[in-house]
Amino acid sequence: EVYLDAVGGLRVLCVIMTIATLLVPKKDVHLTSIAENSGRKVDIPRMSLALLVSLTGAKLDVLGAIKDGCSSIEELEKALSKDKSTLSRHLTSLEEMGLIEKIQPRPAEYRITGMGEVVLLSLVKC
Repeated sequence: EVYLDAVGGLRVLCVIMTIATLLVPKKDVHLTSIAENSGRKVDIPRMSLALLVSLTGAKLDVLGAIKDGCSSIEELEKALSKDKSTLSRHLTSLEEMGLIEKIQPRPAEYRITGMGEVVLLSLVKC
């Protein structure tokens, strides 16, 4: 196993994770960072380039709304004026990326993860 502890923006973290994965492809690579906004240690999940590219403005809007306290599809629907099926797809994608986590199954409620905060902070600054 390889453990990396890095500080930097999202781009730096992605580069470090990619290099680590290429250098040691047969080992588990774990990356952690310190979130600038909260100061807490954040585990950075292994993400493919395809997942990062799929992070659209609409998904960032959903991520931001969850960070601001919208935890259910109904709350997100009101806050973002999007239909439930679209929001459901975005939520599934964000959860697969490790940017949000489900805190209650039915009715589904979500919260942003440490990695979600890092991504949101990094991309909003750009």
